[in-house]
Amino acid sequence: PILPLLVKDGLLLPTIASTVFFCIMYGNLDQMVSTSSSPLNERMSSPLPVEPNSFWIQLLGFSQGVSLCGACILTLLHEVYPPPARYPYLWPTLICAYSSLHFLLFLLAFHVIQFSSGVTVSFSKKKL
Repeated sequence: PILPLLVKDGLLLPTIASTVFFCIMYGNLDQMVSTSSSPLNERMSSPLPVEPNSFWIQLLGFSQGVSLCGACILTLLHEVYPPPARYPYLWPTLICAYSSLHFLLFLLAFHVIQFSSGVTVSFSKKKL
């Protein structure tokens, strides 16, 4: 897990600062886009009614928030609350499990997207 290494190297505070900066920039992304050809800008300035976000987009936003909250909780637990004497590696183990779960969920999601897209690629053999 990277969190204990960040703490050991004194890089936890810069990591937290860059994470907060990323969240602020991501939250204000639609306001920073200034080109009129951007889909975000067209969606915001459309005189026609715009369909609300789909269920999957809403679920993605919710899961992003839950993921960030989980990471914050694990970081606070690791830094503030010492693990029980019986389980000295409790926080690194939970961090590893949390990270592994994220990796597996993203692996599954991207495979579903890739294999359900309907795009086929054909390879032809060329004789030299």
